[in-house]
Amino acid sequence: MNTLFLTGMMGSGKSAIGRTLAAKLNWNYVDLDRAVEQDAGMTVLDIFEKEGESGFRKREREVSRSLDLHKCIVSTGGGFVIDAENRRWMRKTGFVVWLHVSPDVIFQRVRHRAHRPLLQGNMNVEFIAELFESRRNFYEDADISIDADIDDLEFKTELILEKVLNAHDPR
Repeated sequence: MNTLFLTGMMGSGKSAIGRTLAAKLNWNYVDLDRAVEQDAGMTVLDIFEKEGESGFRKREREVSRSLDLHKCIVSTGGGFVIDAENRRWMRKTGFVVWLHVSPDVIFQRVRHRAHRPLLQGNMNVEFIAELFESRRNFYEDADISIDADIDDLEFKTELILEKVLNAHDPR
């Protein structure tokens, strides 16, 4: 395994866990949303406003395929898994980890963050729960999942490493 993809809803900890995993493994780290912003020369929120979600998803797909994935941890955007082609590509290219977080915890983590385009005008736990349910089957397509409701970054990182190593144990 040379690539590890982290999937999950906004606020699931993909970025923090991704950076921590990359440091522990001495691998590269890519936050796909930041890579899209750098490529586009504008923020995710600006892309959503100018091109809509479909324009952002197109950019996201194109940027993801241009990445150097050798020994790389990739934190995907929360909606990256919606596209079946993206899910197949991740499974073919690397190992996929779903960071499962309950809607209540997501709401607590993101409620003060104004840069979430899908939450503009929808900052409530009911909307987050609906969004989560609409994506659940896509997230479940991961190789493994971990309960990321807890706030212990070190514990979650070690749990991922343990599960990934067990999944790749040749015995």
